[in-house]
Amino acid sequence: MTKSKEQQTKDMRVRATLASFVLLFILGLAFVVPMVVTLFKTDKSIDTILRNVTNQTKQQFDNVDVSDSPWPAQMGSEVKLRDAVQTFSIGSQSFPTINFTLSEPLPTVKQDPTRLANTPQDAHRVIADVMQSKGLTADRTGDELPVINYVSDAIHCVELYDRAQSVLTLSCYYQQLIASRSEEYKPFVSAYNEANTDKPITTEDSIGPVVIKSKNGTGVIGSSRTADYDITEAVVIAGNQKQLALFYNKGNGPWKFITSAQDEYGFTCGSFTTNPEVRAAMYDQICLSNTGHVKLDTNNRALQ
Repeated sequence: MTKSKEQQTKDMRVRATLASFVLLFILGLAFVVPMVVTLFKTDKSIDTILRNVTNQTKQQFDNVDVSDSPWPAQMGSEVKLRDAVQTFSIGSQSFPTINFTLSEPLPTVKQDPTRLANTPQDAHRVIADVMQSKGLTADRTGDELPVINYVSDAIHCVELYDRAQSVLTLSCYYQQLIASRSEEYKPFVSAYNEANTDKPITTEDSIGPVVIKSKNGTGVIGSSRTADYDITEAVVIAGNQKQLALFYNKGNGPWKFITSAQDEYGFTCGSFTTNPEVRAAMYDQICLSNTGHVKLDTNNRALQ
């Protein structure tokens, strides 16, 4: 049976439309796949840089601790980074970071003084050598500088020395990571600003690192002991005041601000009993009472 001319025209349009969709899909793959591969390679490059710096520091010094824990961010300095479409900045320690602090060297019969750092900043020369070997260029040179940026076409690293806290910090990132991390942090900024209208997080302030406890339960505050609840801690700098903010959610609902303190040991038990949901989320977590540090709603004395 011969198709009518009208039906033939309609079939041709359908085939043309399908061909267009296929072409767009192929073009999309041609754009997305290389970008994903590039970002994967960049992530691996950052991991390699931080691992090399860590290993070489340990090889050269007996008394420098190198840690990738997010909690030295409560002590050390950060650079504020902002995605152009956001109304807030994020702290540089929101990205892959290692922190250098002094420790007591392992006891030996005789210590080699050339292997003992005077300050964590002595590790700077290790960082500078690794960066140069990986093709990153420093924006300035010197052993006593508080901030040094290392840049390549794809990667940006920042070395910060907080003299007051005696913490040296190295963080590395790339531009797309600023945008994606900012999107992840938006719910916490909204929750914080809703509860702190007098000192909200603005473009001059920053948030991060943000640690969701169900994904990383290390630290004084762990993952929630109560089913269907989650806890998050975030370093917040608002109004030039650095603090640790605490959030919870229930059943994957919206994040809600609980309280803030100078560090994890500063959260008061009273702030955990403001409402039944907060109390449930924070059950058996360490808090500060008028008799010292205890675990909320249990008889287990955690600290004196």
